[in-house]
Amino acid sequence: MSTSAATPSARPPTALGYSACGRVPPGGRARFDPVAEPLGGLPDGDALEIQKWFKYLFLNRIQILFDRGSVFFNPSVSDWETIPNMHAPVSKPSHRAALERSVTTLLKPLLRLLLRHGIAYGELLELVKRALVDVAASDFSVPGRKLSISRVAVLTGLTRKEAARLLHRERSEEEAPSNAGYNRAARVLTAWSRDAEYTDERGEPKVLPLETKAGASFAGLVRRFAGDVPPRAVLDELERVGAVSRLRDGRVRALERAYVPHAGDEEKLEILGTDVADLISTIHHNIEKPADRRFFQRKVAYDNLPAEYLKALREIVHRDGQRLLEQLDAEMSHHDRDTSTDSYGSGRKRAMIGIYYFEDDFGDAEAE
Repeated sequence: MSTSAATPSARPPTALGYSACGRVPPGGRARFDPVAEPLGGLPDGDALEIQKWFKYLFLNRIQILFDRGSVFFNPSVSDWETIPNMHAPVSKPSHRAALERSVTTLLKPLLRLLLRHGIAYGELLELVKRALVDVAASDFSVPGRKLSISRVAVLTGLTRKEAARLLHRERSEEEAPSNAGYNRAARVLTAWSRDAEYTDERGEPKVLPLETKAGASFAGLVRRFAGDVPPRAVLDELERVGAVSRLRDGRVRALERAYVPHAGDEEKLEILGTDVADLISTIHHNIEKPADRRFFQRKVAYDNLPAEYLKALREIVHRDGQRLLEQLDAEMSHHDRDTSTDSYGSGRKRAMIGIYYFEDDFGDAEAE
């Protein structure tokens, strides 16, 4: 089978004699039902013809409509917008090559992490299949129509058997991402360092009694900023990561202004999923949207810095980055309806602002 791609102007292959894929009259519609005529049940030559049809239709930007497990092709329409979030295939080889290079680059640090934690090819492949099916179901389903196994199979390239297994699998607690504990502990600690009720005249977090009938207390702080979670559970978590300490008289002192789990803890691995996903989603958004609708995305980088300078740079980033995040936290919390009774408006939106620092070795040349 030739691997060369047909040009968009190429004539379509001869239509098959099967009822599942007939000749297309002008302005008409041909129907291929993968349930009635699975590719695996056709002679090799006919299966090759169907594959040629798929290539021809995709290269000519023919609309694909999914209905009850069948795939319909309408040659009179070239509008991919019918399928939510679907675009025509990448037409320029340079674009595809750039995308492949970028994916390879971002995969390398992820794969390095996975291998260090004992996740090799087989387990990774299963995770990729799960994610493919989840994205197809959540982002590419047709409104008002039941998601079919065949539709998922066509979108993801999986077999119908694999698509059915993954689409109908039972989600375990381990599979469902959860950062609720992280969010609540972080919210309590940041509020403790900025809210006027819980800071002293110097702007430092007050030493709080665990519970009191009047005045500020740790239990009151948790009830106000962490919802219905028990104050003892939040205190245990903050003590575990070294963010607070218990004094002999029972009061609680804040030792940190930000919640950062210990290296290797489960929470840090959860952050890997949520933070990196947000960053990739931001870049994806900025690729797809016009300039006036793009999100803020900036970085500064130099590749010939002396090693002796980096300690000072890390201190600057830590100090100024923390200050900026605290300012933004105060601004956003004023409008968050979970923490402010003065915020009104419609809908429910999530916004995230992140700052990160990275360094590594670059080349072997010595500075002159």
